[in-house]
Formats: sequence, structure tokens, C-alpha cells
Amino acid sequence: VKVVNSLEHDHEQQLPLQQPPQQQQQQYSNGSHAVQTTLKVNTSPNTQDMLTICENSSAYASSEDTGVGGLSESELLATQDVIEEIIPFEFSNLLHPNVLSHLPPDALNELLCLVPPEDDTHDSHESCPREVEDDIERALEHVKSLDDMTVEPSSLLGDFLDNVDDEMLDGSDICNTEQMLQSPNKANDIRGMVHTGLNSGTRLHSVRNRGMKYIGGMRSVVYSVLAVVLALVVTLAAGQIHPDIIEDAHLDSLGLLRKYGYPAEEHIIETDDGYLLGVHRCPGSPLSPPAPGKPVVLLQHGMLSSSADYILMGPDTSLAYMLADAGYDVWMGNARGNRYSNRHRFRSNETQTFWDFSWHEVGSIDIPNMIDYILVRTGQQSLQYVGHSQGTTAYWVMMSQHPYYNRRIKSMHALAPAAYMHNTRSPYVLFLATFLYTTELMLQMMGTWWFEPTNEMNIQGGLQNCHDGAPFQSMCSINTFLIAGFNTEEVNSTMLPVIHAHSPAGASTMQMIHHAQTIRSRIFRQYDHGAMNMIRYGQLTPPVYNLANVQAPTLFYHSTNDWMAAPPDVELLYRELPNVVKRYLVPLPAFNHLDFVWAINVRSLLYDELLADLKAYGTVK
Repeated sequence: VKVVNSLEHDHEQQLPLQQPPQQQQQQYSNGSHAVQTTLKVNTSPNTQDMLTICENSSAYASSEDTGVGGLSESELLATQDVIEEIIPFEFSNLLHPNVLSHLPPDALNELLCLVPPEDDTHDSHESCPREVEDDIERALEHVKSLDDMTVEPSSLLGDFLDNVDDEMLDGSDICNTEQMLQSPNKANDIRGMVHTGLNSGTRLHSVRNRGMKYIGGMRSVVYSVLAVVLALVVTLAAGQIHPDIIEDAHLDSLGLLRKYGYPAEEHIIETDDGYLLGVHRCPGSPLSPPAPGKPVVLLQHGMLSSSADYILMGPDTSLAYMLADAGYDVWMGNARGNRYSNRHRFRSNETQTFWDFSWHEVGSIDIPNMIDYILVRTGQQSLQYVGHSQGTTAYWVMMSQHPYYNRRIKSMHALAPAAYMHNTRSPYVLFLATFLYTTELMLQMMGTWWFEPTNEMNIQGGLQNCHDGAPFQSMCSINTFLIAGFNTEEVNSTMLPVIHAHSPAGASTMQMIHHAQTIRSRIFRQYDHGAMNMIRYGQLTPPVYNLANVQAPTLFYHSTNDWMAAPPDVELLYRELPNVVKRYLVPLPAFNHLDFVWAINVRSLLYDELLADLKAYGTVK
């Protein structure tokens, strides 16, 4: 192993975040860690055109003149032909006790009471008929019971009544959105505001149907109020992206560790064939500071993944934090071709020669080189290995090709152990296996040698489409389910934007093709190069991996709803391995292939058992 560089990054790959002008703090929990949250209000140009909500709205509630909404009596009478329009009192639920209780009596009379339209001899301020007063009183009592309003209507109605219809239709901007957001219940409370209070509206509507006319404003003003409220509901639904979600989506693995108070290092290892691997280390935690002599554990990710799989769900859910808290020196490998290991000493990662590898090279070269480096660096004689999915496949390859590494492994803990895959239920994988040769030929013709990792466009797409409240958030899980198996109960929907920001992390297309070959042949063997097998291997068919060489204590952790590591395939692998000392079936029938790293309750369902097993086998060698 050639050690190119061992360093601790003092910088985090963190992109600047655009902070919106309106924010409100509230306590928030995403299932993995409780944090202080900031509610973001997404004010698009269209929304701004619709909303005109300003601080000078107190004119309506506190005006000492006898007019309505700041208009004098003479101005109201001068616009008799307009204000004789009856306010649609179906929306009277928008009124609030704080407004009604501060209305000058004359203003309330002008707003709601009968006025003879053509009789100049009558006093326009005479008392309302008793039947009208009764109806109004009952309606206002109902309105005053709406104590759970989130929008302060004095902010809404006051300024609306100070503007004419044309100004309201044109709209301008939100002058003080923070003033409106007084409740942590956000959009749900606003929906309730619009929905409730219909009884009062019905009573006032019955008064209107007697043929009486009311003074109080313009019909379009109330329609504008309704439009504003509905627009605000939509805006809030689209704007509730938690700031930690945005930050975690942009941070790399090291940045995530440091954000939550854990030390982080990156070690660059050059493999025997020139690939530069980024291996991540968490040597301690706030509960267990770094110290020499700690037991060492190596975590290896699955297909299209990276070290982030063991980090991104936060300290309460992700395995790396738990191991560091338990006193382990945690190392996380990154296989060649992913975002942290996509460099080579001589080759460009945009050429076919760079991507000429499958998981065979990951197991026969990358993992052994990582283990050698880690043991030298820590001064240990052996370590414990935890692999997920392809991380277990690479381990079987390593032991088959280099059985002397059994002496350097205290115990192997296989999460969703994968070797044979001909019982897979994933439609994507089955399609690839069915049309393997056609797909391989098409990829070669198109010059597609690798799967791209996520980029900024993907991250933004995930943030906009997968966040809580997004109309099609559930669609963000569909692709994952079609690969791993359906389990909606264990999906942390809040964290979907972060998951999609870190996965896929990149891989060679040959890695997926190698799995498809295994499905078709039903044999766990090296990559099939077709006519080139004679040159590569000296035989017509690829060599079969010798699983009898896997001698270190091996522990299985599997599930019944795993579409990639299906129970019959796990059973076949179990029978061929000589030293499986334990099999643990996750006690949740719906637990799928990716729940091993991302499930909401993965700690209680799996990791507590895993931590106990690591402790039990930690003193074997």
C-alpha cells in the first residue's frame, strides 16, 4: 500500500446557503436528532404580487374617525354606488376579536348595519333594527371563539381596507411576513382559519338575504383577502424546508461529522493499481474522546453509496456516531469510483480505462489496502468489519482471493449479506439481468462507463420535490422501494432531501453488470469478459470464488422483505460459508434492503444487537 497522504481536513465542503428574509424559530425533530428550526417562507414573485400586508394595518382597528378603514364618512357616502355592494359574509370568519373589540361604534355600524340608500332625512348613524343586532351579536360571538388563529387579522384587514380595489388586485409585496407567523402550527392553522367560522357567515348571509343593504367595504377587498390567505397557505407548504436539511444536503461526510461535534479525518490511500481512495475516520466522540489503543472497526458501504450511509441520518440513528460513542475508532471506506475515491495516479476519471473495474477489484484490491493502512496507522493487529450489501460482497471476494486476511479480522458483521442474487425481486435489477447483453452493448455504444454521483442540480431538485409538504414527496421514495423493497413505515420522509443529496455517490457500470451476470449464471464468480476470458483468466468461463476461504467469525443480519438480499439467497450463502456463528433476523417483516442504514427505528431493530455482538467479539484476537 502506498500512503499518499494522511490529513485532517480543516475545511468542510459546505456551500453557502441563501437565507430567506423571513424566519421563525421553533423546536423541530426529524427523527434522527432534535434541532432548533427556522421556518422559511418562500416568497416567489407571483406570491409577492398577490400579497399586500403592511405594518400600518392598525388604522382600521384604532382609527378614531367614524369612517371604515381610514375613510371618512363623506368619502364613504361619495362612493355610495360602490360600497352598497354587499360584503360576502361567508368570509366573515377572517374577523378576529382583536379587531372587533377595538372598532369604534360608528365604524361597526357603518360596516354591518342597514342604511337607507336614498333617504337623506334619515340619520346614517341610527341604531340597527333589533333583529339585525341579534344576528350580528350571535355571529360575532362565534367569531370571537376562534382563539387559535395564526394570522393577526389586524394585519390583514386593516391594510386591505385602506386600499382601493385596483391597488389590491395589483398587489405588491409582503411588508412584514414575520408579523403574520405567530404560531408554530403554520399552514395547518391558516387552513383552519379559512375553514372555520362558517356558522357566523351563514347567519350574516341570512340577514343579507332579507334584502337589506350593508355598508362596510368592497366585495373585491374580501376576495383579495381570501386570495392572500390561500396564497399564503401554498407558500408555507412549499417553504417549510428545515435549514438543517438544506445544510446536511450540502455537507460532505466529514462536514456532517464535525457539525454534530465529532472529530473527522480523511486519509488518502493509493491502491496497488493506482486508485486514490478517500478513507474517512471518526476517532472519538464527545462521550469518548480520541485516544490510542481503541478497538478499530471498518464500515464498508453498499452499491452506489459512500461513507455517508453511516453518517447522514444523524447521531441518534446513524451507526458511525453510535460506534464512536461506544468507544470505537471508526473507519469508513469509500470504494473506487464513488465521489470520495474518483481519482487515479495516472488515469483521468473521464476515460474508459479508469472505469474498467467491478466489485471484484473493490474486494481484491481496495479493501485489503484499506485494512493494511488502518492497522499500520492505529498500531493494531486486527479489526472488526461491518459491511452492507456490496460491502459484504467485496469482503467475500477479499477472503476468497487473499485468505490470509482472516488473521486480521476479529469478526465480520454482514448487514444484508449479498453474493447470490437470482431470487431478487427488484424490477430494475431483474430488467438489467434479463436484457444484460443488450444493455451492456448499449452502454458501450453510448460511452457510458459510470453512474454519476449527485450534483448541485440533483440536490436542489431533492430539496424542492422531496421536502415535507411537497405535493409529490411520496414519489421520492418510489425508486428506492423498487430497488430495496417497500416499507413506508420506516422511511424518514423529512430526511429524503438529504438522502437524495448523498446517494447515488457514483460507481462503475461494470459493478451493476457484474451483479446481473451473477443473477443470470446463479454462480458467485468473477466478472465475465466473454471472449476476453481466455486472455484474462486462461479459461473460457470466469473463476468461481472459493467461499470456503472465509474463515473469520461471520455474523448475518438479514430481513424477510429485502428485495436485493432475498431470504433464499441469504440461505444459500449461509450454507456455503464455513464459519457463520450467528444469524439475526430483523424483527420487522417489512424491513427492506436500505432500512439497514436509513430506517427510523434501525437502532432498536438492529444496531443495539450489532453493538452487543461487536463488543462480544471484540476481544477474540
